[in-house]
Amino acid sequence: MTQLDLFPRATAADIKQAKRLLCRYAKYTANVNELERRGVLSLSSKQLDSYHFYKNTVDNLDSAVRTIIDKEIQEIVKYRYMDGQSYTATIAHFSSKMDDRTVDRKLNKGIAAVADTLLWL
Repeated sequence: MTQLDLFPRATAADIKQAKRLLCRYAKYTANVNELERRGVLSLSSKQLDSYHFYKNTVDNLDSAVRTIIDKEIQEIVKYRYMDGQSYTATIAHFSSKMDDRTVDRKLNKGIAAVADTLLWL
């Protein structure tokens, strides 16, 4: 049994979906926090369904980012998506350490790593 059998690789569509979810991370986190502030037990059925969707998505994204082995890539992904920074701010923040294109490559590798992990979560 090869590693590919154990952990399938993400397709281009999977990577695109992972990026879409990462872009929504801040909104989903805010929704979870607001629904928890209201009290989960007092939520309507529709609100409870939304809460579970947002909570599971946020938890899965958190786990996927934590499993990125390269700490530099993990730091870039956290800064960009978990901290809610813009692409331009991310490039500017890390450009003192590395070239802009390197930051972009590492960001893309991080998104692909998240997509790979989301396949088995």
